[in-house]
Amino acid sequence: MARDENSKVTFYADADVKQKLDQLDPGTKSHTINALLRKGFEGGSTTPERLDVMDARVRTLEAAYRRTPMYNKEFHDYCSEFYTVAKTIQVVVSRNGESMTVKIEALRNEETGRYSTRAYYEEHVTLQPTYPKAYGKYEREPDDFIVWVSWLDLPWTDRDSAEAALGQALGFLRERCDLPARH
Repeated sequence: MARDENSKVTFYADADVKQKLDQLDPGTKSHTINALLRKGFEGGSTTPERLDVMDARVRTLEAAYRRTPMYNKEFHDYCSEFYTVAKTIQVVVSRNGESMTVKIEALRNEETGRYSTRAYYEEHVTLQPTYPKAYGKYEREPDDFIVWVSWLDLPWTDRDSAEAALGQALGFLRERCDLPARH
């Protein structure tokens, strides 16, 4: 069936089935349900027999899914890199005499198992609408926002664990911050 001929179908699922289906990404879920239904409808068997076949296949899929890590080359072949956020920390530091909130994420490379980090700092911005204008005035007033900005000059990290990568990033952050006076 061509992609533009697909239709959304809604059905009632038992709570345990819904919970397990919710764990699958949408593409895998759709592909799996369609394949199970096609198999179940083949062979001219009775509805209860088809449902039993489908139930057995769902259990097989669930068992395979429990053994499969988050990243699976077979299902994620469209991704050139795949990272999961393993741990996030947020700290407040002083830099150039100003208080600064920094968020650092430890990222697990799902192909290598190594951890790197990505850092952001909090920035307060005012957004001025450029249009629409009505009678020479803006329809909205400027709004204040807080955004996370990528901190691109914090050095790259590469460690065996999330904690080690975060520790290395905190060391790099320390070098860029105002240090408290020692007594």
